Amino acid sequence: MVTLAFALTLTYVLVNAFGAWALSRRSRSLAGLFLMAAAALVVAAVALLLHPGSAVVPAAMGATLASVASWWHARRLMRELVLWRHLLRAAYGVLLVALIVAL
Repeated sequence: MVTLAFALTLTYVLVNAFGAWALSRRSRSLAGLFLMAAAALVVAAVALLLHPGSAVVPAAMGATLASVASWWHARRLMRELVLWRHLLRAAYGVLLVALIVAL
């Protein structure tokens, strides 16, 4: 279970790091938000390996920041809000945090 949670967390880190890289020239503040989400999720991934119980707070913070950054990106730069994408991203974050809580 820890391996699965670790792999899912690293996947989420990669998605947010790519978002930060993709937006680094268009919107530095938005790229920074994606990068903060990725950093919080890296902390959660390391905490999963050392002490799984301590990974809940950074994982929840990273998932929340990722959802906010995704919504902000859609509203500010894409000028449209595709609700199912944000619901899917939020559901992924909730499932990830629920998996970590269950450890």
